[in-house]
Amino acid sequence: MLNIGKRSLVWRLGALALTLTALSLVLHMAVLTVWLGPFGDRLVGQIAARAKLARSLLQATPAAAREQVRTNFSDRDFRLERAPGVGPHLPALPFPVGPLLSDSLGAEFTVRRSDSAPWAANERSISIAFTVDGEHWQIQVLVDPPLTALLTTGIGWLLLAAAAVAASFVVASRHIVRPIEQTAERIAAQGQAIRGLAVPTGAGPEVRSLVDSFNRLADRVQTADQTKQQLLAGVSHDLRTPLARLRLRIETQCEPAVAEEAEAELRAVERIVSQFLAYVHGDTSKAMAAPADLLSTVDKVLAAYRSQGVEIAWVSDGSAQPMVALEVERVLNNLIDNALAYGQQPISVQWRACADGACELGVWDQGPGLTAEQFEAALEPFVRLSKDSAIGHCGLGLAIVAQVAHQWQADLSCQHKAGGGFGVVLRWRSAAFGE
Repeated sequence: MLNIGKRSLVWRLGALALTLTALSLVLHMAVLTVWLGPFGDRLVGQIAARAKLARSLLQATPAAAREQVRTNFSDRDFRLERAPGVGPHLPALPFPVGPLLSDSLGAEFTVRRSDSAPWAANERSISIAFTVDGEHWQIQVLVDPPLTALLTTGIGWLLLAAAAVAASFVVASRHIVRPIEQTAERIAAQGQAIRGLAVPTGAGPEVRSLVDSFNRLADRVQTADQTKQQLLAGVSHDLRTPLARLRLRIETQCEPAVAEEAEAELRAVERIVSQFLAYVHGDTSKAMAAPADLLSTVDKVLAAYRSQGVEIAWVSDGSAQPMVALEVERVLNNLIDNALAYGQQPISVQWRACADGACELGVWDQGPGLTAEQFEAALEPFVRLSKDSAIGHCGLGLAIVAQVAHQWQADLSCQHKAGGGFGVVLRWRSAAFGE
């Protein structure tokens, strides 16, 4: 959806177009006022001169021939006619021509609004009344003073301003805002995997520059990620051989009591190495195995923990879904290990299919758990929230779970039960699984 809120680029472009148009209107009005000032004075002078000429002609013409003067002197905008009376003097006309005309004509003339057809409803009509030998005459003058022209022009400019603002919205939404929104949507859709983007169709140079900058950043991120993975893979691989030799020495050369203590430390180091490798190869797990029965995978994982004396239960609504065993094992092993290290037993692994077509897989314990802020921080690789972290934990457990959640297109969240208990839950649409 196109965003045209107060802070959007479209709103700013529209406001800019409206401001520039309003400024141009003010300047236009000012220029017209300066330019049309002499024309207004000339208009008043022409009307006054013609009115005085008409009165002089009537005074110089016998009463019997004045009708002919009236006919010859009148035209469309200047009508000379007899009047029933002079009427009241009304200087407060709706434009400045009236008062200026009154001053120019003098006391022999009365300037008023026109009150006779066809100008009775026309504000641009002025009646100039005077007497000749006791006869009442009036001149109906149809004028278009400078202020009227200014107001008409102003309305026209306001309509143009509205059209300019509307055009700026259309142009901005099509050529500027929409390409930017498309770019932002494509970046957001990438999730954790940052890749380069193609330039949107019809994008301007600004959007092209933005996409180019992002692509350069994506290249640097990919290079750094590859370097990190190569480093972790190399270190993990190189450690396996000395660890195997160390295990052999412990088993063959150490006293039983010393060997038992060293064995625990050795298992911790091996777990860290395994997590390194799991994190490095996390994105390739789908190609490593085909989906297997979920219940058999869970039974295998839980049996290993029960053999160590862990109090752990499987809670399911009876539904099941084929899933890659390696991915399920990575999720459960890391979440259960975290629950054992930082939570409290008993632990339960829960599965359920929701009414909206979604599936949930979670691990729950009885510990206080994490806040939402702490949980978000713990999803980052090598982040350890506690300085006294359990042995064998290097801050990759939840990062590996987040990797798998991304592959499943699942939402990963932490939850607290009202009666006590903390769980980490993966929720995804069953129809989208494996896409």
